Amino acid sequence: MRVNNKIKSLIDELTATHLTIGVQPSEIADAVFEDNYKSIESENKNGMITMSVLFWDRDDESSTSVIVRYTYNPNRVLMRVEQKVGNRPFKTQWDREQAIDSLLTEISNHLAKLNSDVNVQRAMDTVPSELRLVIQKRLTLVA
Repeated sequence: MRVNNKIKSLIDELTATHLTIGVQPSEIADAVFEDNYKSIESENKNGMITMSVLFWDRDDESSTSVIVRYTYNPNRVLMRVEQKVGNRPFKTQWDREQAIDSLLTEISNHLAKLNSDVNVQRAMDTVPSELRLVIQKRLTLVA
């Protein structure tokens, strides 16, 4: 089977992203003991937990308020991190679904270019079972 280093690297990254649950709410709550952290709020909406942390980013000349919003699914898995600096709107810093979707697209494209269907299936066997179906669907769309 032809699997280049890029495909191996992408599969490793996908597996790590899928298996990593992210920083936990209790770890975030501990930050309130640091001097520049001002408040930590949590909210439960439809089973999704959002924690918002307000802190001051200080340098030699100024101080800027920063709010970081962490969103978790009911299984305590970090799904999204957003950040608001000063009066600017929130910007997504990281999104689990987008990260996985991007990796799946890249893997699908590379596998389809280099391998026959049989070889693609062998590569699929190295991916977590929950993600295999998604990759297979994408390969069907690419073909």
